[in-house]
Amino acid sequence: MGGKNLGFKIFLGMAIAFLIMSPFYISFSQDVESLIKEGDKLWAQRGDIDKLKGSIAFYENALRVDPKNEDALVKLCHAYCYMGSYVLIKKAEKKEMFEKGIKTGESAVEINPQSAGGNFWLAINMGRLGELKGAVSSAFMLPKVIKLLDIVEEVEPGYFHGGYYRFWGRVFYKTPGFILGILSKTLPEKHRKPGGYTKEDQIISYLDAIKIEPNFFMNHVYLAESYLQLKRLNLAREELEWVINTPVGILPEAMPENNYWKEEAKKLLEEIKK
Repeated sequence: MGGKNLGFKIFLGMAIAFLIMSPFYISFSQDVESLIKEGDKLWAQRGDIDKLKGSIAFYENALRVDPKNEDALVKLCHAYCYMGSYVLIKKAEKKEMFEKGIKTGESAVEINPQSAGGNFWLAINMGRLGELKGAVSSAFMLPKVIKLLDIVEEVEPGYFHGGYYRFWGRVFYKTPGFILGILSKTLPEKHRKPGGYTKEDQIISYLDAIKIEPNFFMNHVYLAESYLQLKRLNLAREELEWVINTPVGILPEAMPENNYWKEEAKKLLEEIKK
């Protein structure tokens, strides 16, 4: 029996080696890579909804060929989040898109638990879904989101233009002041702060994000919103005017996002003037 098993193992090893060296295997790999590249070309033009849909289709097709391709999973997870955040309007459609993003992100981190992109976009999709469902759902998801983003901070702290720090800024912005004082006690030990958090911590977090990527407009608009919350109108106005007067191409890879946040800055500045 031992000899037969050994013979079978040798045969199986030779068969695998043959497949790896064969044109079929090379074609398979190239097909996946080419699908992702085509998706990337369209993703670069994601400001056009048809191009965005096209990029999603290419990433989805790549995963039909290779369901465990981490690159395709991370890019698709990001694309679902972008679609739900920037394009879709109806709550039900947004919900469906973020749920797709969560499922895709979970697959990415299952393959690579230390994936910066997988953990980040899984966390953001979860956070956006929580916001749609309401405060209770957001609070329930927060520990899981923090755990995911802690991995991002360990692996690639500046990922997606300071996204880790932008997340914390948003937590401090959205949490009522009277709760911030006790929030620290409910967080994992590394995030506990003697004396508790205050509304000033949102400013610190956004400034940290801006240090990492000063040309990502979302960082500045969020900072402006925080200044407004703290009644610092002049500082808010400075941030918004900077966004409005700065070309979106200052950060080429984020032009679609910068376009969106430039428009948001204009709306917010008009509100200040009223």
